[in-house]
Amino acid sequence: MKNKINFCIQNNSIVKIYYFKEEFYGYILMNSKNFLLIREMFDFQYRGFIIFNKQYIKKIKISKQEIFYKHLMSTYTNIPYFDYKWIKLKSIKKLLKSLYDNYNEICLETVKKKNIFLVGKIIKFDNKYVYIRSLDTMANYDQNIDKLKLKHIGKIVFADSYSKLLFKYNEDFIEKNEYDK
Repeated sequence: MKNKINFCIQNNSIVKIYYFKEEFYGYILMNSKNFLLIREMFDFQYRGFIIFNKQYIKKIKISKQEIFYKHLMSTYTNIPYFDYKWIKLKSIKKLLKSLYDNYNEICLETVKKKNIFLVGKIIKFDNKYVYIRSLDTMANYDQNIDKLKLKHIGKIVFADSYSKLLFKYNEDFIEKNEYDK
């Protein structure tokens, strides 16, 4: 898999990633021993970035379909600029620290027992846990802080349309209510 990943990075290839029963399309941007960063695409649009814990990736595929997809994307779509070089994939703690310092609005998914999917901000982390202040389905902050084991993190999504929209709504809602006082 390592040679395939390096080939994809060097050739700016679009890949299909099989993560459990889900499939994701995107460009591989960075790679480390434990993590893989992609710029995700869906229906010929850029959606955001995903950091996968590589132990949960079932397969990475490049076929004629992905090659055609790359041709369409490079010919008819502008790639929005986003500086991702600050992301540190060396360890989970360095990864969380880089997100905490640079882009703290994330979607985090765990993979053990029951899958937990949270959209929120990293409050802190230590050697075993990350603490997230999450948004509920109405884009309000939960009163409780969620505590998740680092070893159970399967993927982290950021700079995506879903979380951007929820956080924007939350900011507008708070600002509107402050004016109403």
